[in-house]
Amino acid sequence: MPRASHRVLHDLFVNHLHFTPTAADTDQFEADLSVVSPSLMKASLIELSKGKRMPAGGRGWRTAMYEIYNRKVAEHAKLFPAFHCFETAFRSFTAVNIEDHYKIAQWWAPTFKEITGGSQVSTIGVVQNVSSDRRRSIEIMIKNLIDKVDVMSYQDGYELFENSDLSDIKRIILAHWPLFKSNFRIKGQPISNNVFRDKFDTIREARNNVYHHKSFGGMKQVYEFSNELLECVKFNLPAVHKRIAASPCSDPPYF
Repeated sequence: MPRASHRVLHDLFVNHLHFTPTAADTDQFEADLSVVSPSLMKASLIELSKGKRMPAGGRGWRTAMYEIYNRKVAEHAKLFPAFHCFETAFRSFTAVNIEDHYKIAQWWAPTFKEITGGSQVSTIGVVQNVSSDRRRSIEIMIKNLIDKVDVMSYQDGYELFENSDLSDIKRIILAHWPLFKSNFRIKGQPISNNVFRDKFDTIREARNNVYHHKSFGGMKQVYEFSNELLECVKFNLPAVHKRIAASPCSDPPYF
């Protein structure tokens, strides 16, 4: 059975590129694939293959490929502050509003007790007369965490949401949409929960791609969606992003 790196290279060169590497070239690319992202390497090689000037030989391809690869890594790095702002803002925004609504810091405690006590899902709720979709959104979040952490060690929603997935945040907001919908207006016009969901998912998927070092398109749209939703919670992304970018910080020890 061929090594994973050899299999990936075969797919790249045979199915995507117009370059037949020598044995030495293949050895070098295989060594690279032991330490780099195959997704970013593939995207870099495909972008390179579509260029007007093609490198001569494997060494030229590798040098040119890494110029594109490193640019893609830099683009991901520049998006990180946007994702940081988006995540932290929505985790805190949701924590504050949910606690205001339920009037208790550990508003998930009754749900946790009923889950661990073996109650049926239909009986789970923070207070009486909570709709089933709200009960379900809280239950899913707790069950996503319950085998990994002690959710009752968290003192409030800030701590709970810091340790939850972004998909949990989205689910909580959508399930409690009547509480949140007045906040969500873009260019003065209210947006539906479906529009919110689609924009949120686009940002979340891009964030996951960056965090897992995968290539993806639509960076401009991701930034625009992030800005639109953050404006709804009174967060000025462009201004904050500029301040982050301009902040002096210590160089890594190898500089």
